[in-house]
Amino acid sequence: MKKIVSGMMLVLVAFFLVACGAKEETKSFTMNQAGIEMVLTYTYEGDTVTKQVTTSKIEYKALGIETKEQAKTILDEQSKKFQNIDGLEEKIEYSDTYATETVAVDYSKVDLSKLGDLPGTSGNADAKSKKISMKESEKILKAAGYKEK
Repeated sequence: MKKIVSGMMLVLVAFFLVACGAKEETKSFTMNQAGIEMVLTYTYEGDTVTKQVTTSKIEYKALGIETKEQAKTILDEQSKKFQNIDGLEEKIEYSDTYATETVAVDYSKVDLSKLGDLPGTSGNADAKSKKISMKESEKILKAAGYKEK
C-alpha cells in the first residue's frame, strides 16, 4: 500500500512541476537606422531563447542603389550564406523601393557555431550550455539602441 501511495505522490509531484514550468513567451524589439527598419521577435521559456525571427525592411537608398535589380545583385549574394543551415530559414522579398528580409532561427535545431560567421550576427550563447539568454539578449539590444515593442 505504501508503494502505491508513494507512486501516486511521485506522479502528482511530477505533474505539479510540469504544470509550473516556464511558459513560452515573446518579446519584440525595434530599431530604425539609416533606412533599415529591424524588428527582432524572441520566443523564450524562462531565460532560454527558443526561437528568434528578425524582419528587416531595407530601403534601396540605404544601400546606395536605386533599383530592385541592383538590390538583388547585392542581397542575393549575402542570402546564399544563410542557406542550407539546419534550424535557420532566410528569405528576401523585393518591392520597387525596398527589400524585406526575414531570418528565423530555431535554437533547438541550429548549430550555434554555424551562426557566428554569418553577416550581421552576434550572440550571447553560453559556451557550456549552448543556450541563448533572454536577459542578456535584451541587455545587448537595448545597449545597441533597440526599443522594446
